[in-house]
Amino acid sequence: MRSEITLFYSKAEIFIGRQAGLSRSAKEISNRRAKLYDKLVGFIADLQMVGERIQQAQDSYIEARKKLSEGSGNIRQAEMLKQLGVTPSKAVPFEWVDSAMEESLPHTRPSTSGSITLPTRDSAEKYPVG
Repeated sequence: MRSEITLFYSKAEIFIGRQAGLSRSAKEISNRRAKLYDKLVGFIADLQMVGERIQQAQDSYIEARKKLSEGSGNIRQAEMLKQLGVTPSKAVPFEWVDSAMEESLPHTRPSTSGSITLPTRDSAEKYPVG
C-alpha cells in the first residue's frame, strides 16, 4: 500500500511539474506575442512616416519641375535660345522639353514659320544628356 501511495505522489509531482512547465511556456508565448505585436505596430508607424515623406518629396519634385516648365519657365526659354542659334553641348531630356512646351502652350503647338519647333527624339539624341 505504501508503494502505491508513493507511486501516486510521484505521478502527481510529475503531473504538477508538467503543468507548471506548460504554464511557464504559455506565459512566455504570451509575452513574446505581445512583444511581436508591439514591434509590428511600431513598424507600421514607421512605414506610414516613410509614406508621408515620400509624398512630401513627390510634392516638392512637382513644384520644382513646375518652376522649370510652367509659363515662361526656364526650359521653354532654353529651347527658345536654341532657336536663336545657341548650340549647347548637352540637351534637356526630350520628355522634359515636350512637357514644358505643352504646359506653356496649352491649346495648340505653333506650326507657322518663325515659331518654336519642338525637338524630336532625333534632335534630343544629337545633344545627349550627361
